[in-house]
Amino acid sequence: MKCCGLVSFPVYVLYDVYYITSTLLYADPNNNIEGVRKGFRPEFGMNVTAAFLQRNGLKYIIRSHEVAMQGYELHHSNKLVTVFSAPFYTKRIQNMGAVIR
Repeated sequence: MKCCGLVSFPVYVLYDVYYITSTLLYADPNNNIEGVRKGFRPEFGMNVTAAFLQRNGLKYIIRSHEVAMQGYELHHSNKLVTVFSAPFYTKRIQNMGAVIR
């Protein structure tokens, strides 16, 4: 199965492939750092977003992964948006859900 022509599934869990894939899929934006912070919760700074957008001729990045209390959250000078569509995630978090249309 192919997704967006970028990643072929299944993704095999070899350490290097797993690390790269999980970093790409699960890294979160952080306005207070430059570059990439690796570790248990990988994060990336505004300069990473700007470089990615410029290199790929894009204006915005739309992502999902982390809970956004209002259903969405803008990051990195509004060039990156997190959309989270599951309201009341795990029935313990009082978040709203959102979609982009």
